[in-house]
Amino acid sequence: MLTQLKQQVLEANLDLPRHKLVTFTWG
Repeated sequence: MLTQLKQQVLEANLDLPRHKLVTFTWG
């Protein structure tokens, strides 16, 4: 379960810059 949580956090961190970029572009 801890490994799965780490994986989700890792994916979220990788997805964060893209989300910021999208928000910045559309903002």
